[in-house]
Amino acid sequence: FWRFRNMKCVIMLSVVAFCLAGVAIGSLIGGKRPLTQEDVKSSEFRGALDMATLEMNRLSSHPRFHAVLNFVRGTKQVVAGVLYEFSIVLRATECENHEAQNLENLAKCAPVNLLGASEFHCDFKVLYQPWSGNSEYRVMSEPSCVSPREVPFAG
Repeated sequence: FWRFRNMKCVIMLSVVAFCLAGVAIGSLIGGKRPLTQEDVKSSEFRGALDMATLEMNRLSSHPRFHAVLNFVRGTKQVVAGVLYEFSIVLRATECENHEAQNLENLAKCAPVNLLGASEFHCDFKVLYQPWSGNSEYRVMSEPSCVSPREVPFAG
């Protein structure tokens, strides 16, 4: 009787341990995780940031090109590639919006430090797939942007 009862306890504890291990592993594999400093500095994330910036400016009717002023927060998730979700603050530059619609001009257009310069706080989802040919980066939905001085807009 005692041997059977002990065996039942061992089996029960094994099942509980297995379930807990599955939950722990499941949250690691394929789950979202916060971007680290290393992630933010990586060329993969920088590419996602550039693509998001270009997309926001392409959709904007603002006369000035906006560039990244500040990274706020973000996550990454391994899917069929890497899905980056992040929030950034963009500020107007001295470049006109129609002139800066490419990656070469993006590097030349720095945010302006003038009082009253237009700013937007934007949320993006960008998928990085290095094997996908022409464009490794794809903005998954229109950016959601809010300006403290203007009416909020989505894309």
